[in-house]
Amino acid sequence: MGYRGFTLVELLVVIVVLCLLIGLFLSVLEKARERSRALQCSTNLHHLTMCLKMYETDHNAYPYAFDSLTHGMKPPPTGYAGKPTYDRMGWWWFDCLSNSIEKQISEQPIYRCPSRIIGDRGVKENILWGNYGVNRSVCKSLTGKLEHEEFIGSSLAMDQISQPSRTLLVFDCGYSMATWRHVTDEPPQPFGKAIEDNAYIPGLWINKKRTFRSFQEYDALVGRHFDKSINAGFTDGHIERLKADKLCVKKCEDNKYRNLCPLWRPQKSINN
Repeated sequence: MGYRGFTLVELLVVIVVLCLLIGLFLSVLEKARERSRALQCSTNLHHLTMCLKMYETDHNAYPYAFDSLTHGMKPPPTGYAGKPTYDRMGWWWFDCLSNSIEKQISEQPIYRCPSRIIGDRGVKENILWGNYGVNRSVCKSLTGKLEHEEFIGSSLAMDQISQPSRTLLVFDCGYSMATWRHVTDEPPQPFGKAIEDNAYIPGLWINKKRTFRSFQEYDALVGRHFDKSINAGFTDGHIERLKADKLCVKKCEDNKYRNLCPLWRPQKSINN
């Protein structure tokens, strides 16, 4: 009996089935890779959180988010982060941790989120963009704009934080520092044109109401990790994976801004 080959229709069916199976396999593989990247991100934040706590123990306060005065004209050990055309030149919070994480730096790039999505060549190697940011209600800046007065001054010490297990410290962020004003849909003042005003939490729903640079849009609107989640370290040292929307701060009828958990400030309400 002669062998009957595949008909054209049968061959097309086989090809379609194979394509579907390959598509499913690639989808599962990509999800597995993303979960692996999210786990590495969580590990990075664990190291950073521990180093920030070590700094607080040694200095009785967390490091400044940004400082352009204390060290004079002396640059950080690894040189100035960022670019002068975009960013302020000075010491950023991670520059103060170089002694604590010298060993980790040699082993892995813990400053960089493995799920980082920044396509612009001009900022692709800029560590300040699209990696991790600190909470400026805890790590304040030594200098800044008058409208940001709340976030200027001495950084907090642990004994000034009444609920450390609920207070944000360092997290997935669009810029190297952020405030509660970046996560409310009704900020008390309009955002300015400074680069730090472009900070955001990846995947937060209110981001669709804001304007971003083209290379920030995917990270800001779609999110960085699966299910629009972010990783965050808290002032007590623990790490959590949270839905981005959980970090939103809402304006209430009494003109106060509130978020119950996690906290941007060590208290439940933020006076307007």
